[in-house]
Amino acid sequence: MKQLIETLHLILCNRDHEYQIEEVLKRDKNPKCLYYVDCQLGDTEEAKDLIVWTEVANKFILELQFKNPEDAMNFLRRVLMVLQGLSPAIDGVQKRKEFIKVLLGD
Repeated sequence: MKQLIETLHLILCNRDHEYQIEEVLKRDKNPKCLYYVDCQLGDTEEAKDLIVWTEVANKFILELQFKNPEDAMNFLRRVLMVLQGLSPAIDGVQKRKEFIKVLLGD
């Protein structure tokens, strides 16, 4: 599940990221994604961005009717391999992210 969460976050998150754990105290004022900081905190109520991305992964599994996170991750790997082949035709990182979101139905 952790690999699926990290992969979906990597592909879909378009916010800037914060890596300093002290920034958790300023979470409400910080527009940056604190996912990587939250990973250091672990599974606590304060790890709000980690919770959000865990929910995204669960929704991904349910919406696409996978039996488990491993099946979802295998599917995602296949999609990414196809996209890698299409990559020259889709210029720019932002366009690729938008294309992936369309594929995922987001």
